[in-house]
Amino acid sequence: MDTPSIKSFVDLPEVWDRMGDLEDRLLEVSTSEDGFLTEVAQHLITAGGKRFRPLLALLAAQLGDPSGTRPIDTAPRRVAASSITSS
Repeated sequence: MDTPSIKSFVDLPEVWDRMGDLEDRLLEVSTSEDGFLTEVAQHLITAGGKRFRPLLALLAAQLGDPSGTRPIDTAPRRVAASSITSS
């Protein structure tokens, strides 16, 4: 049995475009002068997961002005916070 993609439930292409922007921003903010730290951080980011809270933020942004950068700029903090507080 195939599991439906969350994209089938959230039929808002602009939100998924913004999630792509979020992925780019996460890689940008996880870059360090220390190559090892960059490698480790980006490995964790590209491993997936930790996207539900940022997705909710982008969905909420649809209620206001979704064209601004604030949802994308604050999402990496949400991902980091959920990574730290998860067990």
